[in-house]
Amino acid sequence: MGRRKWSWIELKKSGCKPSRWKSRQAEELAVLALSEPISKYLSQLERETATFESRIVPNENIMRDLNGNKFESFRKEHWLTECRDYAKASLANPECGDWTKEIATRFLADLDPSAKHGFLMDPVAVEAVQTMYAIWQTPQTSLNYLRLLAVVEFLGWKKPDGDLRFPDEHLLTLNKLDVDVIDKMITACNTAIAA
Repeated sequence: MGRRKWSWIELKKSGCKPSRWKSRQAEELAVLALSEPISKYLSQLERETATFESRIVPNENIMRDLNGNKFESFRKEHWLTECRDYAKASLANPECGDWTKEIATRFLADLDPSAKHGFLMDPVAVEAVQTMYAIWQTPQTSLNYLRLLAVVEFLGWKKPDGDLRFPDEHLLTLNKLDVDVIDKMITACNTAIAA
């Protein structure tokens, strides 16, 4: 175990160079600025996990939300609703590209109540994705609808035991910008949990 890291105030009082203590001050302020949103995000993940089994309804592909509501009653700005609407609009567009058609077709087929694939779309997980982007998104990683659909498909579909539907390798099919956001989330959560 190493020695304790000095705060920016301790560095300043000790006569440290201004560039050094100002750098430490910026680090500490960045951590403080993120600590509340990270706590909110971690609480959201805990609720998602704790309520997972209770939100499963037999013979339904879409889980209930935390209040027991069905997907049809979700608000319009819910990202799952936006993904569904985008997928429908994409398939209706004759200029839609092949990859977009493929992902939109798969997404809508999987959401179909008659689909028997054994996976569950978790709207609470999708809300956590929305929170994740609210915290770690930058102007450079701002989502378009196709990337949103890909991220929601990857993080929203679950196996009945709560694991992700797609293997970790599927993450590599996502846009690098989205992988960066997910990496930032994982790093920040691991840091917050370790603290």
